[in-house]
Amino acid sequence: MIDMKKFLVILPMAAAAILIAAVYGWAAPCKGMLETADGREIHMACHYLKVPSLVMAFMWAAISIEGLRAKKLPSLLLIVSGILTVWMTVGGMGGLKICAAPDMSCHATVWWIRGLGILAVSAGLISLYDPEKQV
Repeated sequence: MIDMKKFLVILPMAAAAILIAAVYGWAAPCKGMLETADGREIHMACHYLKVPSLVMAFMWAAISIEGLRAKKLPSLLLIVSGILTVWMTVGGMGGLKICAAPDMSCHATVWWIRGLGILAVSAGLISLYDPEKQV
């Protein structure tokens, strides 16, 4: 049986790998370009989801490596990074906007990012629980 603490330390690394694979693989944001009024082409807004997603993935990998080194998961960092990961996909609250059309591929990207962010927050909250400190 796998130790729960080891599992929680390895989980952010797995989430980081899944996030990178999702953003560059099966749930890649839109690759299309928009034509501006003056005839130039620019990327769609959801194209810029890749950069913060990669930053969060590398942050989760670093948190996991630090947890393996210290034999304790930095729970607060994982919780905050998970909240930021979900927050960056909420367009009206300072996050990045996505396409309005529901059939665009960026909607799948956002759900993967949010799901993995919620997983990170959950792992951080679970790692705060210590059964030896119960009264």
